[in-house]
Amino acid sequence: MGGAFCFGRKTPRNVAISGGNATMPLKYLALAGVLMMTAACEASTDAQHTDEAAVESNREADLDEIGQTIDAMNETWRSGGNILKPEFVMEEGWHTFNGTRWPMAEGLERVRNRPKTPSGSQEIPDYKVKFDVLGPDVIVTTSENEFVRISPDGERQPSQIALMTLVWKRTDEGWRIRHFHESTGPKDVE
Repeated sequence: MGGAFCFGRKTPRNVAISGGNATMPLKYLALAGVLMMTAACEASTDAQHTDEAAVESNREADLDEIGQTIDAMNETWRSGGNILKPEFVMEEGWHTFNGTRWPMAEGLERVRNRPKTPSGSQEIPDYKVKFDVLGPDVIVTTSENEFVRISPDGERQPSQIALMTLVWKRTDEGWRIRHFHESTGPKDVE
């Protein structure tokens, strides 16, 4: 009776698979093993695609939430309000404006204690935000926005550009700004 040569010794063509009298040719056993590994790989790939789809769906929801918060911030500016509010920013972190830096908590406290006087508004015709996802709980947004300050008596100031970098952190309450940088300057600088 013939056999296959494997690692220097003679192996039988048929191998017992269940301790009983049933035997199966080695090539069918190998084929069954390949099929099981293929099925396992396909299941793993399907799970990976499902996970990737879930991550992408969550990412889109996160970016949408941050986009809505940025819209609300711009509406606050348009109506003359201040965006240093707990619904937008965290107490931890830093706020930097035109080279002056202070702890975010200090800025929030200043806004809370500021006398209530008419503050004018801002016209923000358009803004474009770029998102950079750094991890599941940290996103950075950058933007360059044109705006015009309007005094309480309606006087329009020259158009300006605001460059903003915001570091967002996921909190139990939603996405909040941990670090806020803004630099403003005249629009037409040569």
